[in-house]
Amino acid sequence: MLGETLSQLASLEHAPLAEPLVVDDDTIVPVEQLVYRGTAALDRARAIRDDLRRRGAADPEELNELYDLLDLARAE
Repeated sequence: MLGETLSQLASLEHAPLAEPLVVDDDTIVPVEQLVYRGTAALDRARAIRDDLRRRGAADPEELNELYDLLDLARAE
């Protein structure tokens, strides 16, 4: 059963479920627009903190993001 499912997934490479989306806009967005700053960074840090408390486990990637957000919160 698993082998059959995997072979069906592989067939999607040749016959996708939908046509690929063509994007005409290749605008490059400065990374500064994608980074949290000031109160937005604090809000995101609080959301991560709450998630960590709820789950009771610390994911190293989430902790690194939390630490970065604390620095970004000062950049307002």
